[in-house]
Amino acid sequence: MNDGLNFKLDNKAGEILREWWVGLENNKGDRAALQRCGEPLDAAFVPAYHWLFYKLSEQFSAEKGRKLRERILCVAPLVAAVKWQGGQDSGSGKSLPVQMASPLKGRQSAVSDLRFRRLLQCQSRDDLFPHLRRVIRLLDKRVDIYHLADDVYWWGDHRKRDWAHGYYQT
Repeated sequence: MNDGLNFKLDNKAGEILREWWVGLENNKGDRAALQRCGEPLDAAFVPAYHWLFYKLSEQFSAEKGRKLRERILCVAPLVAAVKWQGGQDSGSGKSLPVQMASPLKGRQSAVSDLRFRRLLQCQSRDDLFPHLRRVIRLLDKRVDIYHLADDVYWWGDHRKRDWAHGYYQT
């Protein structure tokens, strides 16, 4: 599960993530480069990714190394795609599956049942990456950065089960 690093508003990883995300407002070139990433590995060529990776690896030494690097490669471009709202975090604290199931612009749900099931079929973060980029756009780039980062970082069967419960209960 997730006994180590958790991206929550009130802990160190969440603070680092928010500081990095807010800092991208002053670094629009890196934000744009991260948003253009076609796959997670592309983020390795953007300095902002390295700042986030090293800050997290300093604070969470148990997560250091390849595991952290690979997970943050996927987290960074997705969080960079979330729209800055001048001091507010996007998404109003709602979990990603709840946002996907909630109505948006007159539709029954922001993300269709079929698209949601395709997300749940993703076995790896690399598979999940392009699907989540589309979902972020469908949600008008207003996604809770903490939930997004935590879900991508800890992607696996347990997270998929949580998503299914959240989506179908909404």
